[in-house]
Amino acid sequence: MELVSQVGDGVDSLVGTDPEADAVELLAREDPTTFGYVRRHWAEAKRGIEACDRNYPQSKQVHAALADPETTPRTLGATLSGLVTLGALDTWSETVGPTRYDLTAYRPDRAWAIGVAVEAGGSDD
Repeated sequence: MELVSQVGDGVDSLVGTDPEADAVELLAREDPTTFGYVRRHWAEAKRGIEACDRNYPQSKQVHAALADPETTPRTLGATLSGLVTLGALDTWSETVGPTRYDLTAYRPDRAWAIGVAVEAGGSDD
């Protein structure tokens, strides 16, 4: 999302960009299904990541760390995948089984900024 300075009817100059909003907008265009999961469940995914005591968990292990989750392990996994795409989290590549998430590379400030960008992006319809 670009912010511009407008003078009269014309655009004067580029003021700045919001990288998280840009990333969220790109995900919404290129992968609307994953974007939908992130939009609905980003806060729960963030809580699960922060509550999980494992460094390289599967989504079901992150899910198990949540008290009274609204998601299933599968929907939480789709949300975590979206957070990977958006740069808030990484996957651990040294596995041949189910996806494991690298919580040592978790970027909580980025996750929060993504959540703000998602919430600012509009309604859940």
